[in-house]
Amino acid sequence: MLEFPFVASRRAFALCAPASPADRLQYHVDPVAGFCITDVTRMPKLKTHKGAARRMKYSGSGKLMRTRQGKSHLRRNKSKRAAGEFDEMFVVAKADLPRLRRLLPYAK
Repeated sequence: MLEFPFVASRRAFALCAPASPADRLQYHVDPVAGFCITDVTRMPKLKTHKGAARRMKYSGSGKLMRTRQGKSHLRRNKSKRAAGEFDEMFVVAKADLPRLRRLLPYAK
């Protein structure tokens, strides 16, 4: 097992450099906390927009489907046909797809 020196110096940094390019860890010496290792190879996680995730889903054929706006309340004042249409899912417009795909990076 490697023992990391807790000395804030250039020599300590050079001693603990990764052995191969596959071990792409960034090492730095923090005088207060000691030796720190940070993985720099991974991209940061993309966050799903929860509001969009609740309103949209992908269909079986791979199309992004959305719900209608205005379905949560005041439905008694709508005609029966209009109120029934709120239960349907609609295909998202082609112009909106790139923006919405960024909001739902892991949606299937």
